Amino acid sequence: MPAAVSTRTGPRHAGLDPRHGFLPPRIMVYHLPSADEAGWETIPAVPLLTDLAGESIPRHEVRIQLAHDAQCLHLRADVREARPVVHDEVAPDHPAFWRQDHIEFRLLPDVKADLEQVQFILAASGRVFDSLGLWRRPDAAGLRFAGGPTAGGWQVTLSVPAARLGWRDGGASGCQAVGVLRGLVAYCRWTDGARDIACATPAALGFPHAERFAEFVFQPSIRGLSPQSADEPFLHTRLEAVRMAPG
Repeated sequence: MPAAVSTRTGPRHAGLDPRHGFLPPRIMVYHLPSADEAGWETIPAVPLLTDLAGESIPRHEVRIQLAHDAQCLHLRADVREARPVVHDEVAPDHPAFWRQDHIEFRLLPDVKADLEQVQFILAASGRVFDSLGLWRRPDAAGLRFAGGPTAGGWQVTLSVPAARLGWRDGGASGCQAVGVLRGLVAYCRWTDGARDIACATPAALGFPHAERFAEFVFQPSIRGLSPQSADEPFLHTRLEAVRMAPG
């Protein structure tokens, strides 16, 4: 018996199955053993694509990491751009807030509701916008974020309580109970009014392309891998948007 289709899905039910032979990149999201530098050193970086054909991985400009623990989904991004475009005069809920250097994190908490996405925009200055409105009262929502300049670039961090995404507390296994989460994470850099994008999946930003989302696969730990070997997917793996030949 086919599964019932939610009325919250788009007309093509995006996100429920591969679209036109597209196979989404699968990105491992590991348990964060501690929130300090030593803990983050065990977390591999997310491979980022720089064009819609799924080609060209940048090696040095940006490093985005995703992790989880018993309560939260975590993101950390380090960008080697000494002079990012920053517009502190623009409010987070202004339509032009995204027109500055930022990290975009977009999630699909319910795969059967592809139109109900959660979006986070983390500006280089450390300010954040999210479509749930948690940024207005972050302390009450349990949302934690920070950011600003570093030596030769900038860094932003984000921690989102699992409960705010509709997930139960996973206990010792954290968000691992979710299994697989669809979404994307991307770096957006502005130069002379135009943007360059490096994204975890070959999808256009600014549109709800759930059928082009990556799959974030939650794992219990990354034990047994050294920090160097944990980083190898970021440095050496070349992902492509795989399209099956017509039958």
